[in-house]
Amino acid sequence: MIEQTTKEIKKNHEFYINVAEYLVPLYPKVNEEQLIALKATSYGYFKFLLSLDSIADGGDLDFRSFFVRLSSFEESIKGLAYLFERQDKFWTSFASHKHSYLASYAFEKKISENSILIDQHTFHSLAKGKSAMALSIVDALSSLGDNDKYDVHLKTLINEIHIAFQYLDDLDDFKADYDSGQRTYIISELERILNERKISISLHSPLAYKYLFLTELAQISIKNAINHYQNAIEIATTLNLDSLSQYLLKEQLRCKDRLIEINYLLIKTQAKADKSEKIAGSGNTVPEAIRLSLTYLKSQQDSNGLLSDFLTTAGFGTIWVSAYVGCMLAEKGLGEDITNALSEYFINHEHASFNENIFMDGDSANFLSLYSVLANIPYNQSNWLSFERDGSWRTYTDENGLRKLLHLSQLHNVYGWIKEKNCVSAAAGYALKSMNHLNEAYIRTANHLKGTQQPDGSWKSYWWSSDIYATSYAVRALHSNDFMQKTAGCNWIMSKKETGKHFWANPATGKPSAFYTALALRSLVELKDNYNNEISSGINWLLSVQFEDGSWASDFILRIPDPDVINPEEVKAWKHGSFGTGVIVDDHNSIFTTATVLNLLAAVI
Repeated sequence: MIEQTTKEIKKNHEFYINVAEYLVPLYPKVNEEQLIALKATSYGYFKFLLSLDSIADGGDLDFRSFFVRLSSFEESIKGLAYLFERQDKFWTSFASHKHSYLASYAFEKKISENSILIDQHTFHSLAKGKSAMALSIVDALSSLGDNDKYDVHLKTLINEIHIAFQYLDDLDDFKADYDSGQRTYIISELERILNERKISISLHSPLAYKYLFLTELAQISIKNAINHYQNAIEIATTLNLDSLSQYLLKEQLRCKDRLIEINYLLIKTQAKADKSEKIAGSGNTVPEAIRLSLTYLKSQQDSNGLLSDFLTTAGFGTIWVSAYVGCMLAEKGLGEDITNALSEYFINHEHASFNENIFMDGDSANFLSLYSVLANIPYNQSNWLSFERDGSWRTYTDENGLRKLLHLSQLHNVYGWIKEKNCVSAAAGYALKSMNHLNEAYIRTANHLKGTQQPDGSWKSYWWSSDIYATSYAVRALHSNDFMQKTAGCNWIMSKKETGKHFWANPATGKPSAFYTALALRSLVELKDNYNNEISSGINWLLSVQFEDGSWASDFILRIPDPDVINPEEVKAWKHGSFGTGVIVDDHNSIFTTATVLNLLAAVI
């Protein structure tokens, strides 16, 4: 019953499987038994067409699986025969739709074989033809419900939805389609644009995918999908198909979010392209490195005085990053012009969060609370203290707010994100150590940290790609009379230094990391008499890799697990990128890394 191209259904099967249920409110004569049977036959037919498409496109569907799906197809035909008598008008329309589908499929193959250019009119015609089998759902409901007054509207609606799907699928499957010799509208359009601009590259090249965005062809395709979703939404709303309207609004919102993400990525890409990667020089000294890094951080402040790093689905990190940088500077009395601008902003904006669009979190509040003390500016710390429970600290406490933020159902488990975190507790302890008026909270936090130290001397990080983060801040959070715990933490950190080298690597990349090297050395400074040689050689390494603009290399360090993940170490594979969960994000502007190294250098000068 339902048209299914191989790629489309894998992504859009939610609509096709539920389409009968979406439309049935218009047909009160269709009973529950008929609806269930119609959904079952539709799904069986879908799986079989999917198998045929896989084989036709050179897929490797095995013989046994094909016959399993053939059996499902046979059951579907039996189901149709049960629902519709031989003389029913449904069968005539079903045959007509099947002919349209096959004709469209054959034309698509001809286009691919002859490298024919596809214009937008042809693309729309192909998309409608390939959705022809889905129109049989309307005919089925019309026959069962003895009502054909909605046929034209519903078939138009389904065509609009499928055109939207096709725009998105052609974009998502650009490389796979080109590699398999399948010619699509977006491939044809890219070839045309590149030829017009006299750009000669192979579409097999990774650059070709980038040009989809640089030419704005990708953005145009998504906007076209949004427009066709809107056409469908207007029809669904007019017909009071509430469930279908909600589904389409959700899909349209995803497209809009995707456009925002693309815009963010282009900004991030440009920022990385503009950065210097020329080493400052072998004669670099600590005072000169400090001067250069302050100049770099100052150059990165926006008109509000804020600094931006770490692009995620939530956008760019601004308030959290700025509060962190402020702490790194104010702790050592550095960069007064930078901190004055930060103070002016924070006096008027007390909202401690990843950025201004997100609700408050415990880690941002850690650094904003500390910054307010170091910079002597007013800040209401009562909201921050609400993230503590018996000395343990959480990033988030609002489960429903998290689900709404992440577009999750109310049943989705987000315990991983609201559970206490050692990396957050360690940073809270580091902040509280400077706040005599909150000594009771500090004692609880210090006791918690001592109780959660691992047998090997480390503390576990949740949001960071290395336990060096949590361990470094825990060591710095504890008082000097906690000598055994601090020593065990430093010994563990030393055990993670690359053998025969003067740096610490990032476990997420296996490469030398200025960020983790600086954090490691900063903890060793707590017991510097025991580690003078290691600190000196590590500082020299950092000086040798500072860039000419004053920054250090960005790194994939911020880890964002799925919200139900309690132990990130159990995740087998992490993506390096910006969006979604199960990713490790880089500080693309190098602000976080640069501020961390700067704080270390100021501590040893």
